[in-house]
Amino acid sequence: MKRIEHKIHVGVIATLTLVCLILPQAAALAATYYVDANGNDNNPGTIGQPWQTIQKAANTLAPSDTVIVNSGNYDEAVSIKKSGSTGNPITYRAEGQVITKGFVVEADYIHIIGFEVTNVPDNMSAGISVKGHYNQILGNYIHHTSDEANGILIVGHWPQWGDIYNESTNNLVKGNRIEYARECGIKTFGTNNIIEKNDISHTITYGDADGIRFFGKGHIVRKNYIHDITIEEAGGAPHIDCFQTWGPAIDVLFEGNLCELLKPPPETSYQIAMISSMSEMNSPVKNLTFRNNIFKSSSNGYCPLNIHGGIPKRIEDVFILHNTFIRDSGRGAYGVRLIDVTNAVVKNNIFYDTANNWASYISPEEECENLDIGNNLIYMSDNEPIAGSPYPNDLWLINPRFFGNAR
Repeated sequence: MKRIEHKIHVGVIATLTLVCLILPQAAALAATYYVDANGNDNNPGTIGQPWQTIQKAANTLAPSDTVIVNSGNYDEAVSIKKSGSTGNPITYRAEGQVITKGFVVEADYIHIIGFEVTNVPDNMSAGISVKGHYNQILGNYIHHTSDEANGILIVGHWPQWGDIYNESTNNLVKGNRIEYARECGIKTFGTNNIIEKNDISHTITYGDADGIRFFGKGHIVRKNYIHDITIEEAGGAPHIDCFQTWGPAIDVLFEGNLCELLKPPPETSYQIAMISSMSEMNSPVKNLTFRNNIFKSSSNGYCPLNIHGGIPKRIEDVFILHNTFIRDSGRGAYGVRLIDVTNAVVKNNIFYDTANNWASYISPEEECENLDIGNNLIYMSDNEPIAGSPYPNDLWLINPRFFGNAR
């Protein structure tokens, strides 16, 4: 019996010894390095002897490593090509105000947190450009990018140029503030990317001036705030939208977003969403859901939500549910416009001042099929008649009391 107990004790001691040997080695794999504008890239990158450039960190870090970048102005656009791994991301974290010229991420499992990006070089397409998988772009401030650079770009290609779906997947873009970017604040290609809680404003025209452009499939776009994109600041004669695509765009959810395109010149082209398909490209647009969003616009000449297919590329399976559409400048034509759309549901929404004497709150036009419309509330603040008539179970000209008893 004693011999058996002795063997058990020896086995336990051997196992514990092995664990103790392994744990320090595993912990040592996760290193923290430091960058300071007054450092030197020949240093070891410790807190007392930091590197001078973020690029040195990008060339050195291994999976599970973190680099802390101290406050300062770093005159560099960082190229990241070394990947982290599942459960072991590589993290770039700003400490204080860290100003850079941007990041080009061609890697997986990279986290970029808390940087200020501005004055992006002309050869870059965005302040932060991501080509890869499972990356996270969190809490950065991107502004005044360059003549052609978006704020954040999740990379992909048009169908005739490459794989629009698989180059960039499962990335998270969250909590970033983007101002004065060119063309749009965020553009996503790829598959299953999440665009969440970003603040986008003051986009500058490069043809158009938009909030978010989306292509690919499986994306979630939620709780973003898009606002203050104006003709005066954008320059030229841009078409301004919170959201825009011309496909391919499949299985995309828009939920809990607040879009405010306010105080434009009369009749200007402000739309909350411009959804179209291009018949000359392989550009299907289908299964889009707009749910629990608030859409506010001052444009009297353009409808907030314009979904415009084109035969033979119809738009299919559109769900517009539990949204609030508000015009703050008085009545204007349409809240939702549907052209060449098959299988659409428009229910349980509030439409405030989104009609006039010749256009109702919704306009199904040209080859639409299988529409389910009803259970919406429609109200006009001037109490004047509008075109059209209620759909089933609509609350027709009922005041939702957004402004108390006024209006």
